[in-house]
Amino acid sequence: NIEPGCSIEPDSGTKGVTLFNIICSYIQGSTYTYEFYDKNLEEAQENIIFNGRMLGTSHDGRLEEVHLTRGNVFVYVANYRSLSVKHLIKVQLSDYTIPDEVLDEHYMTVAQKIKEGDISKALQII
Repeated sequence: NIEPGCSIEPDSGTKGVTLFNIICSYIQGSTYTYEFYDKNLEEAQENIIFNGRMLGTSHDGRLEEVHLTRGNVFVYVANYRSLSVKHLIKVQLSDYTIPDEVLDEHYMTVAQKIKEGDISKALQII
């Protein structure tokens, strides 16, 4: 019977800005696989594993320095037979706000990179 305990630090932050660390308890030397997903409210209500945004996988129950954008972190813990349980961590996320003048500057930079033909750099800025 797998009953992981998972926590997140910090427990609140800004969408796409704050770096979060997710830590789950696990049995040392176990063969569990941990899959981490960031889901919005609608995705969280569906009983589907592979929806939302996959944050990563690990074998030690840790995922560090990840950005969240949706606020419902699901951790699926699977054993070697692919039997799994899920653990939900709710996170309070505030929207990221950017001053208009900074946003205008980004638009100008993107436009300039496109004019220069540097589409790759323009996409990185977005």
